Amino acid sequence: MRRVNVLVNAHAGTVLQVGAEQFRDQIEKACLKHGWTAEVKIVPGKDLRPHLEAMLKDCPDLVLVSGGDGTVSKLLPVLTRASCRVGILPLGTLNLLGADLGLSTDVDANIAKLLDGKQISIDLASLNGMPFHSISGVGYSAMMARERERARRLIPFSKTLSFLWAAVRTLLFARPINVEIVVNGEHLNRQADGVLVTNNHFDGIPWRRGALQDGLLEVHTFRAEGLLGRLKAIASVARGNWRELSTLESMSASEVVIRRKGRRRSRVATDGEIATFRGDLHYSILPGALKIVAAGITSDPQDKDA
Repeated sequence: MRRVNVLVNAHAGTVLQVGAEQFRDQIEKACLKHGWTAEVKIVPGKDLRPHLEAMLKDCPDLVLVSGGDGTVSKLLPVLTRASCRVGILPLGTLNLLGADLGLSTDVDANIAKLLDGKQISIDLASLNGMPFHSISGVGYSAMMARERERARRLIPFSKTLSFLWAAVRTLLFARPINVEIVVNGEHLNRQADGVLVTNNHFDGIPWRRGALQDGLLEVHTFRAEGLLGRLKAIASVARGNWRELSTLESMSASEVVIRRKGRRRSRVATDGEIATFRGDLHYSILPGALKIVAAGITSDPQDKDA
């Protein structure tokens, strides 16, 4: 029988809701149904990296990392060095990468897709040398991510209520930031509610990418005038026509530098996780940096073993 090793973040919401042993049993049964044996390890976030490194050395037929966007992002330095097939089993709130790889929130369905999935090469982006898979931003998005972390602690029983609580607080208390953006050799000075850098081209609602191999970054700046302007912007995001906002400016590049004026440090939200950086924020695209198993996507023609 083929073997899959599954590494699970013990702090993922789904695991906390159903219990670690029940979640382990669900994965093992789903894999066995398709003729695979599964070795499942459920460990705290701080222990994920060494366990993943050990799994990759063992090199089974497939290694799956299970958690949210932030969990996957933190493990990218290890996943990009993998010599065996790797994939993700999404358990987060947004699951941006998982959705773009053809996955859903149904664990059993995802396992079936991944066990039969094809390996493709996808672009990553980097912030000051650290890779990420989807989105990074300062200003509004960073405050929203911080408020979501706080809301999850205060309202652990409801993802919807915690998200709404965070959105309202961000709407009321976010303030514009002054930035200098260097893109395509041009220096731009902007006052914005937020600056967002994305790996490839996102569109619509929920945010999705039509391609994962375009080899470009997009940088978006947004300025809303007052509470009413922010409410209109949120409505546009909810309708999926946020690119039509008159206060949105978008540019494409392979490298972007963001400099906060009058600030030595910047709080940045990257793939849903908050970190503080000193000095300039240097972004670059990493074409085809990760080989990963996807569902419902044609395999990479360069990967003959997929």
